[in-house]
Amino acid sequence: MLENDLTPLQGMIIDRFFDLLPDIWLIDGLANRCAYCGTLMRLHPNNKLFPQGRCPIRQCIGHELPKVSEKLDPNKDILRIAKPQILTYWTGPAIDELAIFDSAKQSSLNAELYPESDLCDIAINERTIGIDAKSYTSPVTLGLRLNRSIGGLIYYRRRILAVSDRLIEDNPSYISTLKSTLEKKGDAASLEIMSVSSVIEFLKKMPYANQT
Repeated sequence: MLENDLTPLQGMIIDRFFDLLPDIWLIDGLANRCAYCGTLMRLHPNNKLFPQGRCPIRQCIGHELPKVSEKLDPNKDILRIAKPQILTYWTGPAIDELAIFDSAKQSSLNAELYPESDLCDIAINERTIGIDAKSYTSPVTLGLRLNRSIGGLIYYRRRILAVSDRLIEDNPSYISTLKSTLEKKGDAASLEIMSVSSVIEFLKKMPYANQT
């Protein structure tokens, strides 16, 4: 912070959003960084299966076997970890959002991340398609919120809601429960609901995909 002349306000944000790394996060005295999302890995009860720990981010685990990118020594640097609510409601959902966006760009689609001050998570061909990734544990809670407002998706001709694959693995009836909760009339009825992996496959098959 001193080297980059950061303002006191930014210092307050660091203190509010991050905690000093507790010893419980250390594995053999070191902090192991996840190779896929950059979050620090945590000890797992099954030490034989996960000897280097496991990423605590639900959207990250399951994609690949745990892998450590680097080991950090808390005796050499002051280490901080984002607060649990930041990891759950900010870092986790961003993994799905970035996976969708990266797939769209790899397919040579005209994609924009968080367009027009975050009307949605990913826009395709300006306002042709709007995509929002959601990771609410309860499909009923999500449905009730969508019945009140679908947010910036209202401005897109095609409106897609992408549900985390991890949630569907834990609750196979997640999407059907969500659909049954949505009102049959109104803005929520216009939503197309898919898993994140299905959205990625849909984008790969769009016209002009995989063309430069």
